[in-house]
Order: sequence, then C-alpha cells, then structure tokens
Amino acid sequence: MKKQIVFLESFPEVMTYKIAKLFKEKGYEIISLRVLKSKDSSLNNFYKQAYDKVKSFDLDFFRMSYKNIPAIFLSLLKNLKNIFQTLFFILKLKPYVIFARAKPSWPCALIRKVFRKTPFIYFPYDIRSEDCSSMEIAKKKGLKNFEINSEKFCFENADGIIHKGAPNELNLLEGRIFPKIKFTPLQLTIHPYCSNEFIVPFNKNKLSKKDKEIHVVEVRSISSVDVKEFSFFFDCAEEFEKNKIHIHFYTKPNTLSKEEIIQSFEKTYKKELNSKYFHLHEPKNPQELIREISKFDFGIFILPLSDREEKGYIPLQTEVGLGNKQASYLEAGLPFFYPPEIKYLDTIMINYGLNLYVKNKEDIKNIKNTVKKLDYAKLEKKIQLAREDFSMEKHFPELEKFVQEVVNRKKLN
Repeated sequence: MKKQIVFLESFPEVMTYKIAKLFKEKGYEIISLRVLKSKDSSLNNFYKQAYDKVKSFDLDFFRMSYKNIPAIFLSLLKNLKNIFQTLFFILKLKPYVIFARAKPSWPCALIRKVFRKTPFIYFPYDIRSEDCSSMEIAKKKGLKNFEINSEKFCFENADGIIHKGAPNELNLLEGRIFPKIKFTPLQLTIHPYCSNEFIVPFNKNKLSKKDKEIHVVEVRSISSVDVKEFSFFFDCAEEFEKNKIHIHFYTKPNTLSKEEIIQSFEKTYKKELNSKYFHLHEPKNPQELIREISKFDFGIFILPLSDREEKGYIPLQTEVGLGNKQASYLEAGLPFFYPPEIKYLDTIMINYGLNLYVKNKEDIKNIKNTVKKLDYAKLEKKIQLAREDFSMEKHFPELEKFVQEVVNRKKLN
C-alpha cells in the first residue's frame, strides 16, 4: 500500500501544492483536507492535480466575532451533512504523516489531538507570534485566545516543524506573545521555492516593446472582501501615473470568487481604477498567472505604510519572513523591486545579484532612471541561475529526509 500523506489547510496554497505534487510523483498517496469553502471552481480544479483525494468541510469564511455568531451558526446548520461526512472520512484515514498548515492554527491543534499517534508536522506559514510583538498588539489585531493558544500548542506538541522564513526565525519568537515556547527539536527551513512546472521561458514580446513605456506588476493574496487593506498600494498609484509607469495588479483569491474580488475593488477604488496607468486584472490560477505576468518588465513589492509606523518600526514578520511572491516573479523571468527592510529576502537577492530597491514614493519617481542604468539581458542570466538554485525540486530531498526523521523519532517515542 502507498504511504498516505495528509495536508490540512484552511484553503489551498501554492507552496503546499508544489510540495504535495512532488510527494505524489514519488509514489505517496496524497490527501488534501480543507476547512473553508473556495468559490472559484477553476482554482479548485487546478489544485486537485497535486492530490489523490480532496475533502473539504466547505465552511463559509467569517471573521470570528460575537456579531457573526448567528451567521456562523446558520452556516454550520446548512452544511451539517457535509461536515459529518468529512469527519467520517477523516476518521477512516491511516496517515503516514500529517502536514498541518496555519493560519489559523486551531484546526491544526484539533487534528493533532485526533491523531495523537500519527507523526505530525506543523507548518505555521504566517506566524502569529512573529506578526505581533506582544499580547497587547495581538488583542488589538483581534486575535482570539483560542487561536493564540493553538499556535503555542502546535509549536510545543508537533513532532516536527517546517517554516518558510529565515533559518533563525523561530528563535526570535520567545518573549513576544509567549514568554516561553518549548519547540520540538526537529525543525526545517523550507522556502517558497520556484517549481519546474511553473517556470516559463523568458518573454521576448514585452508590452513595453509596443508602447515604449515601463510595465511593472504587483501580485498579492486576498482572503476577504475587505480590500481597504490595499489602500497603501493605491497611495503610490499616483506616482506611477505621474511618471508614466504602468502598474498591473493581480490578486490571488483564497476563498472568494473572481467576481467578488473585482466588484470589491471597483466599489472601493473607483477613482484610482480610472487611471490610464493602473490596470486591475482578473485573478488567475497560479500557473496561468506566471505566463500572464511574464509579459511585463519588472515585478514590484510595496510595503504597507503601516509597517513603517512608530518611527520606522518594521514588524519581525516583514524582516525575516518570506512569501510566494519572489518565486512567482523568478518563475516568470522578472527582476523585481522590493524594500530593503525585508531583510531576509534582501540577503537572498543580494546573493543572486538581483537586489533592486524601492522604499518609498521618491524611489518610485526614480524607477525610470534606475531602469535606464540596468542591463536587462544580464539580469535575465542572473534570474536563470537563481531559479535553478532557488528550486523546490532541488530542495525537496531535504524535506523527504526530514519527514523520515520525524516518523522515525515518533516510532522511538
């Protein structure tokens, strides 16, 4: 019988897709368990490729608050049959190992308690205690005690932990939300690497060849219909327009439909979307997205202004964290601009000679001058080397070896 690997997530994520796909190609049986309903059928169909079986509780997304309790209760009531069917499916599983990806961490904690004898690998992804420097700030951000306690429980009760930021990021968490954390000794840093499946040839038919103007692209993930969190981005849109730089904006839907995302942006940013130089695009699945953005000149990563409040304070998550964005840009063959405050990303890009900076509106004004000085052909050669090295296929053996270590240690215990 094939060894069964279970991936638990609130919604599918491209990084876990890449990992799951490689395990599947190695001959494992891969199961995807999901908590939330995803309204984009094309996106669901894409993610199915990495798994042998997919089962979801199909819960509607709600912010956890007293105001939403009636709606949550009604949603659960309507979905009761599916919930019981999914629970029955889970109880019949015989996992070789379980990967539980947060956030949130409470589903991860629950499955840990159900499968106490199964090797359990916790993947905190965006770490709550990295994002919040104190319990007071966590409360201001609306984090509930059960979620905070769940993260600590998973850190302390996992058989292994994988994390995607700087190698030392877990060492920096103590004394923030939690005075003390007793981590499992088995830990592995695994970044959101590029995938051979996603990498496209360098696009020689850039839009800039037609209109002789610079085209940059920003890719972001979105999980709720409140798009006001992107206001920092639109604060900079005017500078792009003044300098005749086209900015293209793509969002990656997690639980929303494409229509909901577009409608929400059109309602909130009606004036900004009228700009000739700002282009809001329909969401694409992760693979389509790479092909789509390859026609632009540069990627860009703009930090929220709130991340520079309190006399330039930058959250720990910004300094040592790492997301899928840089892999997406490299897969598309795009050099990209980013703020130097993203320190761990900066160390990686310096290593590849691809460190291009944009910190504020003044830097946006100077992008044209910066671009004129760049040798784009040389940048593409560096990207080619970077995406060969920053590769999920190259680093996957480390993960497979780590899984075996976790399983062996669990057997000994």
